[in-house]
Amino acid sequence: MFHAFQNTQGETRHADELTLLAYPRILQNCLLKHEENRYLVKAYKEKSAANLEHFVMLRRAREAIIGIDALRQEMLSETKEGMAEFAGIMALRQICEQKFAESVQKHLDKLLCPEILLKPRHMSYSAGCIMCLTMEALGINFYHALTETRNVFELVPQKMSLVEEHFIKHSQELNEQFSNFHKNHSKKTECDVVIQGFNPMAMVRVGNEIICDGVVLSGKYIDKLVLLILEEGSKNKVKAYLT
Repeated sequence: MFHAFQNTQGETRHADELTLLAYPRILQNCLLKHEENRYLVKAYKEKSAANLEHFVMLRRAREAIIGIDALRQEMLSETKEGMAEFAGIMALRQICEQKFAESVQKHLDKLLCPEILLKPRHMSYSAGCIMCLTMEALGINFYHALTETRNVFELVPQKMSLVEEHFIKHSQELNEQFSNFHKNHSKKTECDVVIQGFNPMAMVRVGNEIICDGVVLSGKYIDKLVLLILEEGSKNKVKAYLT
């Protein structure tokens, strides 16, 4: 019944079933997904926003393993099937609290079952439903018009962890350091040398460039801050430097 309601309300978040059938069989993805599910279960049981954040981080990490296309199909299935399961289970709650609790427990058990980790279509009912139940338990308003384009996972608050915040801050500062060096140091020396001596605690690298405070290049010591431009793909061959 809810699927019929979804369709009449303009639902467009449908998974491509044949693409989902070709879901990548990668062990590391399964290991990470099992941990992801474990945090989702804990988030629901403990009504814990912190565990929900861990769930979000692990899922984003899985994208690097299976790719955004495969993960998107997984999430679309969670949206269509999971929301329908959520609607049904919330209706059951109005009729019998005990049967509601039993149904929820079946979904929680399913999320922790390793046998269906490579069956995202089967898992989607439970994952999508428990995401909705967790947000409802935490007072997160995720109700929306069914013309919405975001999937259920994207409705979960995507708060960054402290590690992510520091990573982004460090990356930005590093890029600015190299950009500023290029702006303020115009003297460029072409060369064909190798790095022979350096202080590893006083150097940073981005791409094929290294900024270091003092370096020995094929016997020549440069006793100042310098930016080395390396040959493509090399770790020590220098083709030019800025001072």
